[in-house]
Amino acid sequence: MPTGCSLGGIRTASAYSPGGGKPFKLCKASPFSGSLAGGATRLQSFIYGNKRYGSGYPYGGWGTYIDNRPLPFVFYPIPIYPNYYGGDAYTPQNGTRRPGGTVSVAMIKGDSGINATEVYRIIGDHFSVSVALNALVTSCAVENTTIFDLDPLARSFPLPQQVIQWYRASTFGLSLDSYSNTATLPSNMPISNDTAPPPLDADSPLPSGLNISLLTCLNTTIGASIPLVDPLPLTTMWDSLPSIIEGLITIAMILWILGAAMYHFCKAIWGWVCSLVHRLKEWTRGEKRPPSGQYVTLEDGIGGQGSDLR
Repeated sequence: MPTGCSLGGIRTASAYSPGGGKPFKLCKASPFSGSLAGGATRLQSFIYGNKRYGSGYPYGGWGTYIDNRPLPFVFYPIPIYPNYYGGDAYTPQNGTRRPGGTVSVAMIKGDSGINATEVYRIIGDHFSVSVALNALVTSCAVENTTIFDLDPLARSFPLPQQVIQWYRASTFGLSLDSYSNTATLPSNMPISNDTAPPPLDADSPLPSGLNISLLTCLNTTIGASIPLVDPLPLTTMWDSLPSIIEGLITIAMILWILGAAMYHFCKAIWGWVCSLVHRLKEWTRGEKRPPSGQYVTLEDGIGGQGSDLR
């Protein structure tokens, strides 16, 4: 999937990508301009959250609400329910304004039909739902069902309490229609970002009689396949050659300018030193010259009349 400003300009996202790279700030054209984004990888400790909305942030997961958090996977969190944990900040960002397209849902059916207790749904941006559904059809033998666009303002399936697993920092979810987690009911949501949510051990257990093999396949396949932003490719030496040459030329010019300046500076200093030495020599000679009228030799003192002192 080619991406625009919201994914770092030259970035792309693809299925099974390892992710990673250096986090960056979103550009001015992004609705979340200046926010830190990217850098998260497909490591299990990063890609998987838990049943709680806002879980699975590899960095920036402070507080309880998500509206002021960074976007470590670049994709936007899913506004699963109105006024739910700050998710409304991402409600207007739909369609082309959302990386991957409109928030979408697909029902997951086993190939032998629907078990009344095992109606799963996946929810995310359209591109991610399409990728995950194709992977589930291939790996878990589920039916290739229809993908529906979801109106984030409508209270439709899936509901927050039906989500059994969040992925990619709450930008993708897996739900089970027969499940209701009292800990994630909107009525049990903390009143502010600084208020602690119910503890994890307050989560309701999954219904009994589930096909654990199918559930495990769904969970692992989604975690392995949902798109991540591709790391930037390593530049080759040939790609970097123009920049290297330009840098060397710049360094050479700087060194030439510094060398010329140093030459003229040293020349001036040498001239000053030579002048000072010459003056010191002249001064020294002046000190040793005898005053006028003084004799230098014995012959000069007696008018040149020999050396007899009788």
